[in-house]
Amino acid sequence: MENDVIVLYPGNWLYNAGVIGFLEVMAYGEDSKEVEKWFKDDGSVEIKKRVFDFRKVGNKFLPQCLYYYVELLTKDEDIHEWIKRTDKNKVSYEQKYKDIAREFGSEWGYKYVRAMNKLFYSNMPYQNLFQKADWVSDSLINFIRKIPEVIDLKTDVLCGLCNNFYHSEFPYLSEQTINRIMKFSEMHVHNLKIGPSIYQFPNGFWNNSQSFHICPLCSYLIIHHHIALVELSDKSKIFVNAPSFKVMWHLNRYVKEVYGREKIEVIRELLGMSIIELSLKFHIQLGKWTMMNIEVVNQYREGNNDKIEFFSLPYETILLLLDRNIASLINDVGEINVLNLVLDGKYREILDFGERVFKVGIKNKNDWGKQESDFINKKIKLDKNKNNLVTFSQKLFKLYALIEEKIGKGVHV
Repeated sequence: MENDVIVLYPGNWLYNAGVIGFLEVMAYGEDSKEVEKWFKDDGSVEIKKRVFDFRKVGNKFLPQCLYYYVELLTKDEDIHEWIKRTDKNKVSYEQKYKDIAREFGSEWGYKYVRAMNKLFYSNMPYQNLFQKADWVSDSLINFIRKIPEVIDLKTDVLCGLCNNFYHSEFPYLSEQTINRIMKFSEMHVHNLKIGPSIYQFPNGFWNNSQSFHICPLCSYLIIHHHIALVELSDKSKIFVNAPSFKVMWHLNRYVKEVYGREKIEVIRELLGMSIIELSLKFHIQLGKWTMMNIEVVNQYREGNNDKIEFFSLPYETILLLLDRNIASLINDVGEINVLNLVLDGKYREILDFGERVFKVGIKNKNDWGKQESDFINKKIKLDKNKNNLVTFSQKLFKLYALIEEKIGKGVHV
């Protein structure tokens, strides 16, 4: 069975994002539940080698994983509308790529070209990493197809991303192409505007005075990392990194779910709510090491510079949010300011808040003064809580009690 899988272990955040992006592609093509069977409790993931097997598309044979990638990249694309567009020479894409389309079976061939353009064209995430000559011919296809075979040929070349040794010779690629795609450069991270020659080189890498070699598998995985990034309305992008692919998989999915539902822009609130979702929807036991190393990678633009920052919550806070009773109550309360009191470690203020709400709630609303009305309207956003102040205050009392109980059992804050 071991010969049927490739075992991957968490590494630096960029590598991890590439793996999660790749798994998202596989989940799109197959099924999330199937992909989730690949995760192991030690934090690793076992990629089935069959995903690199060929499938027939027209007159071509395409690696299964690449077929799924094309499908994902073009799922919202109107290919019939796209092929009517023209290049700088006023030649329609339909005419320009008709030979490729014919090879793949007409319409799907145009989807393939469109997907390759969205990956490797000018100003795309991996600009020029795989050039047109690579994907028009069978070079790219055979490169991907041969990955399981080549990485099993251990030699003395060390991959700077996964730390595994690999075989550097690749019969289907020119030496020029090998040097381009198997040596880490800005082309691998063009959309992040980072690289070995740029001062914002991400934490977790080394040898930032020069580039380093990467194995064929990492070179392929890395062109999926943008799939794992969540873009916020201010155009910044985030990725939740952790020492476990299983945890990363769920947390990043919850970040997308929470952001899509709540439109929360504050990173710590997004992370806090995602950890709550993890607690409520997925029964998972995290070790202390994992909880201490959950972080959000934030890529954003400041002036003319692209920057990457890292944000994490204290271990003690994560431990509280992962308590199902506490998570359930915070979720039921639904007030961001209450979540922030937990994130800030201001637990006593939860009790004080509840007491003040209770005092207002036991009064007839007609007897409220301006100060009381302003307090309720400013501090409580949800109608369900405004209309049931006593019940709301009791939930706050219970939340405070649960936190104190948790602290008493050994959470040192």
